[in-house]
Amino acid sequence: MKHLIVVGGPTASGKTKFALQLALLFKTEIISYDSRQFYKEIPIATAQPTEEELALVHHHFIGFRSIHQPLNASDFADLAEERLYKIFQKSDYCIAVGGSGLYAKAWLEGFDDVPNVPLAVRNHVNSIYQMGGIVALQSLLKEVDPVYYEKVDLSNPRRLTRALEVFHHTGKPYSSYLNKKIKTQKNYKITYLGLNPERADLHKAIEWRVGEMVKNGLFEEVEPLYLCKDLQALQTVGCREIFDMLDGKYTRDQCIEQIIIHTRQYARRQITWYNRVKEIHWFSKIPQENEVLEVLDLR
Repeated sequence: MKHLIVVGGPTASGKTKFALQLALLFKTEIISYDSRQFYKEIPIATAQPTEEELALVHHHFIGFRSIHQPLNASDFADLAEERLYKIFQKSDYCIAVGGSGLYAKAWLEGFDDVPNVPLAVRNHVNSIYQMGGIVALQSLLKEVDPVYYEKVDLSNPRRLTRALEVFHHTGKPYSSYLNKKIKTQKNYKITYLGLNPERADLHKAIEWRVGEMVKNGLFEEVEPLYLCKDLQALQTVGCREIFDMLDGKYTRDQCIEQIIIHTRQYARRQITWYNRVKEIHWFSKIPQENEVLEVLDLR
């Protein structure tokens, strides 16, 4: 049976290096399900693999779209499954890696049975956002769907508007539709491997990574995109803070500190999501080859 090995975990945990080692071990390719890394304009802000890493192993879905062409989880699931099929024509294994749990879930588990929403309803909710900002969305969601309010990323306007659109269209809270999945049947084995360093080590890694991003031109990459700051693809850590700095909210040093803080918060949310994957095998650091083979029952 063909075998997909899915690498997950928080940002800066070493997922890219681990995935590379696995791909070289099994002589195969890598599918990225990191939605932040899809976009070619922001390679530094999204910590995309380096040119050297990309040259070692064939990666799919890294910097392959423009920020003006957003890719949702449903469409990604179709693209990823099609690409996986082609990889399995050449190899018995494939490695998937990323930090976007929603995209992995859409691809590998199926979709929550959430109804489609008419354009008029979307426009209505968007008008609420335009008039009252993200605070208005947060307040309304807390009122109509406190369950989803407690678990959603409250800094992500798209998640908030989606939940409110469903409520306004159906009269039922968005949370009531979740986990009623349209299951997808897979004809290949899936094994989840996770990296989750000790918190102190992860925080040091995040701080180091942000420092390297700044040295490598993070500000120079993001600042020219200011006029596009409302695009969904740019609603990510490392971009939002720089746009806020340009709006006068932060100094440069404060901006860097906010990026570090928000990256830590993002990492916590990622860990929470992956902890829901019951069959995941956790490692505190990149494991040795024999440890991997033991988990995969290949020794």
